[in-house]
Amino acid sequence: MDSAVEVLSEAAGTAADEAEAKATKALAKAQAKLDELVARADGIAKPQVRALQKVLASKKLRELKSSGSSELQTISKIAEVVSRTKSAKRVSETLQGVQKELQSIQDTGIAPLLRKLADSQLSARTGYSSGQLLRIFRVTAIQMARDARELNKLQAYLAKLQETVNENNWDDVSANFACFYALNAHLQGERSQQIFQLIWQDEAFRRGCELADLFVGVAPLNHPPHLVVHTVKKAVNYIKDHAETWEKAIAKELAAIELTRTRQSQFFSLLVSAISGLFMYIATFLSSVTFQAFQEGRLRIPYLSD
Repeated sequence: MDSAVEVLSEAAGTAADEAEAKATKALAKAQAKLDELVARADGIAKPQVRALQKVLASKKLRELKSSGSSELQTISKIAEVVSRTKSAKRVSETLQGVQKELQSIQDTGIAPLLRKLADSQLSARTGYSSGQLLRIFRVTAIQMARDARELNKLQAYLAKLQETVNENNWDDVSANFACFYALNAHLQGERSQQIFQLIWQDEAFRRGCELADLFVGVAPLNHPPHLVVHTVKKAVNYIKDHAETWEKAIAKELAAIELTRTRQSQFFSLLVSAISGLFMYIATFLSSVTFQAFQEGRLRIPYLSD
């Protein structure tokens, strides 16, 4: 009996070692794929590739390989998702796939890894932050005002969605989430759309908002089921946990819009000054030529030449 247990234990240990070795090999292949992609990535994809490289090389991910079969399976899936990336243009999809796999084991302390991936999605430059001088000719004052207004709306909603939740206001908070989601239909700015999608890509957050919305108008307002209040609180906590990252991205984009507006104003002021100066020079030159011609008698002026 004892010998049978020992054989089974040894077989299980061997299988675990083989699985870990397989996961290690898959990670190495995925890292090689990222090294290949980073050389071809543009300004938008490169921060995301770099973030994926850091995640795969992180100490926490290496520790998870020996934590258990579930974690090992997740790591293998992550490596597979990365290895399947065909081009740098598809890195955003890969990043979302990796995030989804990591969220399935988020109770293992990998929150910093998820935060790193989320931050990388906001590190990509937009038209305003690209530093391109020609950008000021491609955007109008109306577009800049619209983009700034959208970012300010997102900022206001983020503040509103962090309110304390209790049995008396859970339905109002849930209604705020519904209004916030409806904002998506009106967003046109590059960064505002990016932030909105990043907020709502978390599956647990979306499910929580959907569940709470189902009970609005159905459950007794001041005596809702405990699960509903708990769900709304979790949704609010999700916003609180990530709000700083999103607010920083909004502030940076607003600053970039203001800088673009200032540069555009400076350019057109300079252009007007240059044109005015040119006309002044022409007017002065023509006046000088006319006066000289009059003095030399080459120009006849009625009433003054007789």
